[in-house]
Amino acid sequence: AVDAWGTAGRPENESAAMFQLALLLQGQGDLDGALGWLEEVDRRARFSGEDARRGLVCVQRALVQLERGDLGGAQAELVDAISASRLGGDRAGQGTARGFLALALHLQGRKSEAREGYRSALRDLESGADRRYGALFHCLLGAVEAEMGNLDEARILVDMAHLRLPEADAAMQEAIGVFELVVDVVRAHGDASGGAATLDRVRETLAELDGRRDNIYLRFARRYLHDLVRESA
Repeated sequence: AVDAWGTAGRPENESAAMFQLALLLQGQGDLDGALGWLEEVDRRARFSGEDARRGLVCVQRALVQLERGDLGGAQAELVDAISASRLGGDRAGQGTARGFLALALHLQGRKSEAREGYRSALRDLESGADRRYGALFHCLLGAVEAEMGNLDEARILVDMAHLRLPEADAAMQEAIGVFELVVDVVRAHGDASGGAATLDRVRETLAELDGRRDNIYLRFARRYLHDLVRESA
């Protein structure tokens, strides 16, 4: 498809095909290959002044860096994504970048900053045209609230995530179900019987997810749950 659109003289479609190829390679675990194509799309977007497209590419590069465990690299990409999306007038793009920046902070244990980041992301998404990530970030905000001891607020946020599930794609819906376990783990912590049963359920879920690479959000959820199980042991 990349060669076909290039031959046809349609650079915008060629860039779109490159972006889809990068997503495919990332899903297959070829992170270097994915980054190579994303860098080419970014170069073209810079040349043509397509700020909104640059924001989208920076978010995807950040997700690759998150998979590699390079949280600093991911943060830098997401700061660029927020700036590019703002310049391109893409409010939803800003919200998406802010939400994943909050996730990067969350994975570092910077819970207060992550909470504010998720809240800011949701405000942007409510004002933007693309609200697909609303359910995911509501659930992640619920997870961080639970970790901070705000269980009632956490449950409300998870319920709100469920209300927004139809706006999320299938990959996000599947991951949301896994992130929801975070609230259950925190609620059960300290209850000898309930806590043990909940952790058993989490371990069963993690075993089911082993080896799956088809869903990037599930891969983040799996890593997150692994950390939570270690902390609760």
